[in-house]
Amino acid sequence: NIAEEGVTLLGFTDEQGDEPFPGACGATHPVLAQAVVKFQAKTYKELFPTEGPVRTVIMGTQTQEKLDQSNRVRQFLNWQTQTQMPEYGPELDKMLFHVALYGTSFKKTYFNPALQRPITEFIKAQDFYVDYYASDLETAERYTHKYLISKNEIKKMQLAGVFRDMDVDVDYTIEQ
Repeated sequence: NIAEEGVTLLGFTDEQGDEPFPGACGATHPVLAQAVVKFQAKTYKELFPTEGPVRTVIMGTQTQEKLDQSNRVRQFLNWQTQTQMPEYGPELDKMLFHVALYGTSFKKTYFNPALQRPITEFIKAQDFYVDYYASDLETAERYTHKYLISKNEIKKMQLAGVFRDMDVDVDYTIEQ
């Protein structure tokens, strides 16, 4: 598995080696780990600055009305990402680590009826399926996010009216 090999190359394993002698230390160079963390930190700072990730641009002629609307939109969306969605920053941080190490990941933002608010989460590339022949997600006939969901979360979604009310005996993998 490429993902496991990437983590091994980071040197985050605790294995006793047998080469060149039994019990030898299997040291790895930290340059990959340093590059991943440096990319993660610099990109996080750029994508999630302290004033918020949303910037607005006025298209066409700039009027006071458009400027006021632009400021309201920017302030509201920054409030959402920084206050209403407390997972936004941590999920972005995890996603950037995966992007640096594995090359790709996805971000999913949607309204969660159980929490009654928008949420965002990063999706590992190996948990996201797209038709091989699709040029992009917008024109893809279908794409699927595979994830594990607990009985408790299923019950919350049933109570919110998102899932059909039926008995659940085991944890299921749900594909959306």
